[in-house]
Amino acid sequence: MSRFYASIHGNRGEGTRQGSERSGIHGHVRGWNIGARVRCFVGTDGTDRVSVSITGGSNGSGKERYLGTFARTKGGRMVRLDGPERGRKVRKVEAVAEGV
Repeated sequence: MSRFYASIHGNRGEGTRQGSERSGIHGHVRGWNIGARVRCFVGTDGTDRVSVSITGGSNGSGKERYLGTFARTKGGRMVRLDGPERGRKVRKVEAVAEGV
């Protein structure tokens, strides 16, 4: 069993990939003018982490905007690990993307 797993679906069907603790896994899903880059990896404390950025898409327009790195606590809460809202419980995806 893999530590990380990714799937994507498009006009050519579905594709999947696996990532190990050592390799992690990352992807960039994009339209012409906007996209999202997601990276899954293991933190120094052994927990899974997810880093999310908004990009300029295939066109490469604009700068990449880093939204944050997230993890689950031992109690199961999802928290942001960095930035001005560090340690804040994430309630909704919309809360993460505010101001983009």
